[in-house]
Amino acid sequence: MMNLHITEPDSFTRHHEYSLLTDGPIRLGFTRNDNDLSVVQGLFPGKQTVELEQIHGDIILEAQHALPMQDGDGLFSKNSRYIPVIRTADCIPLFFWHTEKPFFGILHVGWRGFVARIQKRLLEMIRLNQMNIDKIRFLIGPAICADHYPVGPEVLAEFAPVLRVDEISSAMKDGRHQLDLKKALRLDLITLGASAKTIDDCGLCTFENPELPSYRREKNGARIFNFIAWE
Repeated sequence: MMNLHITEPDSFTRHHEYSLLTDGPIRLGFTRNDNDLSVVQGLFPGKQTVELEQIHGDIILEAQHALPMQDGDGLFSKNSRYIPVIRTADCIPLFFWHTEKPFFGILHVGWRGFVARIQKRLLEMIRLNQMNIDKIRFLIGPAICADHYPVGPEVLAEFAPVLRVDEISSAMKDGRHQLDLKKALRLDLITLGASAKTIDDCGLCTFENPELPSYRREKNGARIFNFIAWE
């Protein structure tokens, strides 16, 4: 059962450079104030960070080595030597980890990744690795909230085959809709077989928090480095 009740900063150790959450042997978190991968590497000396060339798709790879960088939007590991890292600036970093075994990772979930069903691929991959879904915890990391995420009707239409759009959006006067991607992801994870008790949200909106990069606020290329490690 999920007992974290995560709300940043209460459950995280918060520093100027990063926020860090501990759950048993798991250490996960994200950088702040435009800090980079060196912060993550400094937290885990002797371990190897692994990144992807993120493409807003549904590819999930196992973190087995650092080079060469491959296309994908999800990383998982069963080896405590490796630290999956996903870069975001409004999209959702979805952390996941097994409560008893070294099985952990992160997805990069924007609206394109969502409609490509990367979250479905994740649950298929969990079952393929013979992991009990009830032992997997999920955490929605810092990402843009619905109040600051207007999309056109053509984007919203992409969600219709998966969810009722009136559950995850609200109409605006200019014809666009405020999209709640966090809620959409949570609802779809539940539909796919995850328990609502195992899904939590750090409660941070990137657009509203000046310490976190936001593409829609700044459009300057800055990124959050989200990481997860098994100690």
